[in-house]
Amino acid sequence: MRGSKRNVADHATSAQDALDLAVNLLAAQAYEPRQTGPTVVMINCPFQALARSHTKLVCGMNHSILAGFVQAAAPNLLAARLNPEENRCCVALVALGGDG
Repeated sequence: MRGSKRNVADHATSAQDALDLAVNLLAAQAYEPRQTGPTVVMINCPFQALARSHTKLVCGMNHSILAGFVQAAAPNLLAARLNPEENRCCVALVALGGDG
């Protein structure tokens, strides 16, 4: 993910640090992330036009992209979960443990 203030190689050291890193990186990619407690949801899906006709494919792709980010930058701190709801991305990031 380009255009962010931090680099994925920065590796988060706490769940809150991981959530902050995720919000910064995802905002730079037009996901419009919003954090509520230990969860980050994306208000926008950058692939929304394609998702209308290929929802399962796009949601699976988004889940894989975000799971890869979690594995690279915040292993054991965040999880990418499919959590589809109307008018937002189908994936949410959730802090693991109690410091989110």
